[in-house]
Order: sequence, then C-alpha cells, then structure tokens
Amino acid sequence: MRPIFLVLILFFSIYNSHSQSASNPLITKDAVHQQKWVDSIYASMSLKERVGQLYIVQVMSEQNEAEKTMLLT
Repeated sequence: MRPIFLVLILFFSIYNSHSQSASNPLITKDAVHQQKWVDSIYASMSLKERVGQLYIVQVMSEQNEAEKTMLLT
C-alpha cells in the first residue's frame, strides 16, 4: 500500500509542477517571450477591453454593503 501511495504522490507532484510552468507564459526569465505573449493578448482585445485594463476597482472585505453596491453601479 505504501509504495503505491508514494508513486502516486510523486506522479501528481511532477504532473502538477509541469502543468503549472507550461501553462503560464509569464513564469519565465525570457523577456522577449513575455513581451510577445503580452503583445499577442493586447492585439486580440477590443477597444473596450483595452480601456478596461486602465481601471482598477478596489473591493476590500471591510466595506459595508452600501459601498459594495456603489462600486457595482
């Protein structure tokens, strides 16, 4: 039982670490690759989406419902 458990843990650890590094293009030291990825995403965005990237909405957990409602309207 124990060897099977250890093999499964090893398999899932390797699979998880590989899938995380392969799926996120921003986790790399290659700045040229990062810039190409950012440019490709930006080029595929509509004007409305590009403008939306300029705004940051802060929603803090200490706000009451009236403040949250004001942000959503």
